[in-house]
Amino acid sequence: MHASLPRELRDLIYSHIWDKEYLEPCAKRMCAALQGMNYDSCGPLPHIIEPTHANPIVAREALEAYYHCAAGVVDVFVAEQPPRLPSLLYGDVFGLGVKPTAHLKKLRLEVLLDSVHMDRLAADLNQLFDIVHKKNFTLHVLLQSHRIRLKLLDEAFAIVVPVCRALRAQGVRVRLDWVAVTHAGMDTSAEYPFDYMIDAWHPDMAWKERMMDYLDELCSIDREYEHELKEDYDPSDYFI
Repeated sequence: MHASLPRELRDLIYSHIWDKEYLEPCAKRMCAALQGMNYDSCGPLPHIIEPTHANPIVAREALEAYYHCAAGVVDVFVAEQPPRLPSLLYGDVFGLGVKPTAHLKKLRLEVLLDSVHMDRLAADLNQLFDIVHKKNFTLHVLLQSHRIRLKLLDEAFAIVVPVCRALRAQGVRVRLDWVAVTHAGMDTSAEYPFDYMIDAWHPDMAWKERMMDYLDELCSIDREYEHELKEDYDPSDYFI
């Protein structure tokens, strides 16, 4: 195929190979592998990107096509925490010489505020500017909390929002959301869309009252935000 067909036709063939029936069974394995985690328990890698099955050139081209074909079908381009970004953006995790930043079309970045290092977050996010085709790129930043602390969320906005604005100005489709998650299983107990913050946020913005009104109506969630305003508040006193 490689020797007899031009690249345009080879890409068309790859797009038919990477259909939903082929993408879904290997989604968990690919999601982990793209983050630099090699979990055999999630099943085998797709044969088409294995050099032992296809020649190295075909395997590389098939992997490049994967970034395009999988983006709208399976949820595999996920950085489960900011330190996973280098693997997704720069890692040649399959040893095929593919530069992810040149092919990535979609990414969800999950930021668990309870454990993120705020002093490193800006540097982590700045790696996103290395994405080559920004006008064809979709970014979903999902802020997560076990302990609901609105002051901490505001600190995250101060770092995340400027990056989202700059990426959007370069043509990236950006979405920003927040969820409260349980410790066990990461089940969602509350969620809130913050797309409007990308344009509206500023350091003195009064948004916490609206957020508290929403949270006060919910059951079975962490309510540390109720204690943040106390003069003697110490985050180390609250654990869930």
